[in-house]
This record gives sequence, structure tokens and C-alpha cells, in this order.
Amino acid sequence: MIIPISADRVATTRGHGAGYTSPWNTGNLAEGTEVAIQLCAVKGEAFSCSAAYTGHA
Repeated sequence: MIIPISADRVATTRGHGAGYTSPWNTGNLAEGTEVAIQLCAVKGEAFSCSAAYTGHA
């Protein structure tokens, strides 16, 4: 499993059927805040994650 250095926000659809969208939608980020995103596809115990990409809000 991927262990992030810091995770302020995590969104997941794990355990839900196709078409589900996470209700998670909170917290504004100040302009210029450095952010990182990493996407993971999970099936059972197997997972495959992208590289983490950084940018600014």
C-alpha cells in the first residue's frame, strides 16, 4: 500500500459500484499552495498507482 508523506485530503470510491462519485468536496486551497496528486486503481488486494504529480493551486 502507498503511504503518503502527508495527506490532507483523500477521496475514494472503493467498495462502491460503477458510476459512484465521492461526496467529498470541502476545503478551499489558497492560490499558490503546492499540491500533489496520485491515482491508484485497486481490485481486491492488488493495486497499481501512478507517479505523484505536483503543481500549484
